[in-house]
This record gives sequence, C-alpha cells and structure tokens, in this order.
Amino acid sequence: MNDFLFRQAQPRAPQPAVRKIRKGSALSDRLRQEAIVLFEQGFGYKACAGTLRISVYTARDWLHEYRSGRLVSRAKATMSGQGKRKEPAPGDQARAHRLRDEGRSYNEIASVLGLSRTTVRSWLQDGKDRAADEPKAADPVQMGLF
Repeated sequence: MNDFLFRQAQPRAPQPAVRKIRKGSALSDRLRQEAIVLFEQGFGYKACAGTLRISVYTARDWLHEYRSGRLVSRAKATMSGQGKRKEPAPGDQARAHRLRDEGRSYNEIASVLGLSRTTVRSWLQDGKDRAADEPKAADPVQMGLF
C-alpha cells in the first residue's frame, strides 16, 4: 500500500509549455497554416497540438473549422471577404423593405445588400415597421388630472 502512495508522489516529467496565441496575430496565422498542413497529412487534433505546442482545445476547434472548410489564413480570409463586416448604408433598410414587398426571401435580400441574413431578418420582422428609418416624433405629453 505504501508503494502505491509512493508512486503517486513521484514528480512527473515537465510538459512542454503551451503557447499563448492571440487571434489575428501573425503567429496565429502561421500556426493555422501549419495546422492545415498537419490536418491534410492526417494528424488528429491532439497530435497537432503537441507538434505546434498549442492548446488541445484550440487544435480541436481548428480541426472542426478545417473539416467544415472554414479554417483559412488571415490573408485568404481577407481576400475572400470573410471576417469583414459590412456596415449597412443609410438606405439599406428601406431597400430591404422594398425587396421584401417584391416577395424576396431574407437570404436573397441579404445577398443583394451584402449583409448578414440576421441583420435583414431583424429589420423585417413583423413587429418592426419602416418607422425605424424615419425620425421619431415626440410623444404627446399627458397632463395629470391631479
């Protein structure tokens, strides 16, 4: 029984340090490219994490992105337009309403305007009307009886 306790008390071999990487940094971009190469060679996320000295959780997330076709470098993402949020132009909401009146779907409207489907849907939900684009008039003040 003492032998069992002794074995637990022995120090373990030091593990290699895990790199802290900031999303969007040059190091992150380089590591993502290396991870893509490893995944293409058939490495799993644990082997990739050990090879690149990154967190297994980061490697697991990258493997999921790789399998779904979303793991790309920062340069490729910029060229393909991923990760770039387009700010709506002042007339986009009115245009979205016109397109919806023509019978277009949320996806079609989002594609035409270059915005996300979620933005278009939030503009066009039944509870919201076109008054969102127009300036609001002041509410009439009610006078108290007492």
